[in-house]
Amino acid sequence: MDIILDTNVYYGLVQKEGCGFTNANAYVQLIAYLRQTNSRLVILEPVLQEILARYSDLVSLSAKKASDAWKTLQHDSMTTKKDLPEFRIENELAVFRTKILDRASGFALIHYNDYFSVSVEELVRRGVFRIEPQMSRERNFGT
Repeated sequence: MDIILDTNVYYGLVQKEGCGFTNANAYVQLIAYLRQTNSRLVILEPVLQEILARYSDLVSLSAKKASDAWKTLQHDSMTTKKDLPEFRIENELAVFRTKILDRASGFALIHYNDYFSVSVEELVRRGVFRIEPQMSRERNFGT
């Protein structure tokens, strides 16, 4: 069986658990289920892009708060402090992306990013007329 998680599931885990989100009980249980049932976790490209954007916003805000607090400390303290290490969002996003797409956890993971067969005209028509997706019982995403 293929399992697809929404962005909100990943983001909720990251907000609650931070960098240890893959050790969260819910995530560990999901991985155990995937292993036991020989199921696959499918990560759709739009979900991956959205979680990366939301994660970027989250850590950028944290970095800004840390920088502001550091400047305040520098202003208020009697001794000179070293500069705050430079925060590089690109590095954070690369590490986070690698962690999301980690295939080393003993379960099958599919990063589905092939949308060449999707008709843009059909996508627009469905959006304009608010046509919901037609779901099949099981979709084979390939390997």
